[in-house]
Amino acid sequence: MSFVVQAFKRRLFLLLTSRSHMEEVFHTLGYPRLRRKYALSDRTCKRIVGQISARGLILSPTGSLEICRDPDDNYLIELALLGRADYLVTEDADLYDDPAVIRFLAERDTRVVRVEEFARVLREAPQPGG
Repeated sequence: MSFVVQAFKRRLFLLLTSRSHMEEVFHTLGYPRLRRKYALSDRTCKRIVGQISARGLILSPTGSLEICRDPDDNYLIELALLGRADYLVTEDADLYDDPAVIRFLAERDTRVVRVEEFARVLREAPQPGG
């Protein structure tokens, strides 16, 4: 995960997001387990969300897509479509383990991958200026 975070900070990829996604990220960072594991304060969580918002591309999904077995995840598929993403990176099995989602996105040239696989893709990609 830290490799992907560093790659994001170095702008090696563009992160697609939305306002509701940023709210979800902030909420998730508030989980006690994550707070303890990473020593996250409210201020740190706000800073993380601010950095993602500043460096990412904020899109506005309509909520009209109904593909995923978990309806709450459909907006992530829509973000990938709106942003013409090469990858939808997730640790959510409702996305990476759903044949309908994988097929739907593959038909639109988007691969669903887990963080570890995305890190591998980034490591193998030619680096700017290198």
